[in-house]
This record gives sequence, structure tokens and C-alpha cells, in this order.
Amino acid sequence: MKRKFDKKGIYAVITEKFCLNGSSLETLKDVLGAGVKIVQLREKSMAREKLIRLAGEYRKLTSRHGAIFILNDFPDIAAIVKADGVHLGQDDMDAKEVMAKYPELIIGISTHCMKEAALAIKQGADYINIGPIFRTKTKDISKYKPVGCGRLQKIAGKIGIPFTVMGGIKACNIRGVSAAGAEIFAMITEITMAENIGGMIETINKTISGADAAKS
Repeated sequence: MKRKFDKKGIYAVITEKFCLNGSSLETLKDVLGAGVKIVQLREKSMAREKLIRLAGEYRKLTSRHGAIFILNDFPDIAAIVKADGVHLGQDDMDAKEVMAKYPELIIGISTHCMKEAALAIKQGADYINIGPIFRTKTKDISKYKPVGCGRLQKIAGKIGIPFTVMGGIKACNIRGVSAAGAEIFAMITEITMAENIGGMIETINKTISGADAAKS
């Protein structure tokens, strides 16, 4: 049975080469220990068998903490390890084919404008990601201009499904992103490159709570 994508707050995206401590699993433990409830494993070039083993460990740890586990790019591996979902980019497998073959998986799709967002929703995505919000060196998005908070606010008002935001989001700018309508914040290096991951997550959560209070 497909799990609902119903968590809010931090969506931690972990890639080992961006982990300050050099370990994807140790970073995951710190992230989960700090209470994060959505985690994505993003390893686009890792050898298949190694990725299966790593994803299996992610599944065990996220299950213990009641967190949603999303695997980037590989729906077949997501199904093998019983991940909750898979995240697809614009150049990945056709979303409808993935949904038909793996109906038990949450399907997330990266989008960069209202046109792509509308198509992903029409295809049946469970959630979409909007980005990059700001400039970032973490992902290859040279062909996409930053969305910015102004455009994000316009897009957010037209989306009827959960959405995440990503790209250059930091503790120092998350309040503005929240004010533009975001409730789920996908973050990589602000968390994984932090010297104190738990402390950084605590700071981000306090900022999100403050932004939420300001909106109410």
C-alpha cells in the first residue's frame, strides 16, 4: 500500500560526496536523530549493487524512526528495498510508466516552471519539487534559472498537491521561502556539510516555526 507524502518541514537529501564526515550512513543517523521525517538518498553514479546495499540500510534506519524514505532516480531499486518512493528528474524515466509498474511507490517529480509543474500533476505525481529557488552548485541546473521567491509564490498558489522546494535554501533565507508558500524544504549541503548536523537542524526548525507563526 502506498504511503502518504504527508510530512512537512525539512526534507534532507543526502549524497555522500557532500557529507562533511565522509559517510552517508553516519550523516543519515545524525539527520534522523535530530527528528527529520523525510529523507532522500541521491547517488546517481554509484555502482548498482553498492547502491542496493546502501539503500537497504537507509530503509532499515528510516523505518526505525518513522521517516519517509525516497530514492532518487531508480524505481526498480526503490521497489527492491521497499523504499516509500522514488524521485524523478525531467530527463529520467517516464513518470506514467513508473507509476504503472510500481504503483506502491510515492512518485516525486522535479519541476522548474509552472508548465512542468502542471504536466507532473497531470501525470499523477504524488508531489513535485520546485527549484532551484536560488543559485546552487550542488546540482547540475545550469540550464534552469533560479525561480526566486516571487515566482514561487505565484506557482505555489496554483498547485493542489504537496510540493517541496530546493536549490540554495539555507537557514538564513528559509523564512522568505516559507513566506512564499513553501512548507517542505529540500536541503543538501546546509545540513550534510554542517559541523554539527543536529544543531543546524534545530536552528532550521526554529526558523521554520517562527515563519509559520508569522503566517498565522
